Amino acid sequence: MPDLQIEDLHVRFSGVVALNGVS
Repeated sequence: MPDLQIEDLHVRFSGVVALNGVS
């Protein structure tokens, strides 16, 4: 399921961006 992998990476990337924004 490549879509699931892509979705997971997107969620992780969004999380990192959110953390960077808060910092």
